[in-house]
Amino acid sequence: MPEMDVLSLSHRSHAYETQSLSFDNLYRLTTRFWDNFIYPNNRVQLLSVNSTLFSEDVVGRVDDSRTCHGRELNTEYVFGSFATLGSTSSIVSVLGIPISHEPMRFATNGNIVSVTELVFFNISLIDKVVPVQIDLWLAFNSQEEIVAYDTSFRWFAWLFDDMLQLLGESHGCEGDGDKPNDTFKSNIIQQICGTALNHCTDSQNVQYENKSQCIEFLSQNVRLGTSYEFGMNTILCRSLHQLMVPLRPDVHCSHIGPTGGDMCVDDIIYDTVVQSSIVGRNNSSQVQHVTSLSPK
Repeated sequence: MPEMDVLSLSHRSHAYETQSLSFDNLYRLTTRFWDNFIYPNNRVQLLSVNSTLFSEDVVGRVDDSRTCHGRELNTEYVFGSFATLGSTSSIVSVLGIPISHEPMRFATNGNIVSVTELVFFNISLIDKVVPVQIDLWLAFNSQEEIVAYDTSFRWFAWLFDDMLQLLGESHGCEGDGDKPNDTFKSNIIQQICGTALNHCTDSQNVQYENKSQCIEFLSQNVRLGTSYEFGMNTILCRSLHQLMVPLRPDVHCSHIGPTGGDMCVDDIIYDTVVQSSIVGRNNSSQVQHVTSLSPK
């Protein structure tokens, strides 16, 4: 187990108006979150809809994807992106399944936690268990619910490149131009189209006429995407959102369709993303004015 750096800050972040929780309590709540993030506990949280770990007005963001508002949406994306349901068990998740976790760094400040966790993912796509460092910022309310979070998968671009290389080796196209990417894209498109045809069948949410039309459209009109484009008009974005389609087709079918709905679209740019404040977007949250953990 890696050595864990523990730091409890005595100062308060400015303009943070809420009751403090103790270091031990925050450590317990954070451990509870990670324990529920691990499979199969994440599946239990997903099927509970909605997870009581979150407040009703929770707002959260993963850096390579998008911001989610509300308990229901965050339950689906935080837990559904890394779990399998009976109807989606044949779908190979790009992100894999989390199977264990170990704390590396932990700091508290009032009701805020900053933690780095080493999470081990079983990625069946490459038949490997890999460690991933996840940096997570959390804010809790006095009811011990998560009201805001901001997270980053450290060095995910490196992992993603290694995944493509290993996939290429397994298909006999190592170092052969774009073939590993093409193979990966083709496999994911097959899954997305299967999901669309099986679950987006209502007249209000149907996305494609048939599987052939779906495959042709996605192959010719939508790029695979890079590691930071899980929230843009890419195959990677649709691969993420297809996992939630069986839960609420009326909400998620458009995200895997031709338009990408309001999730898989090219409406964000670098400058906007890096200057946005995760806590500034939720006006009903107690942490809306938090902009820094720096002491006065």
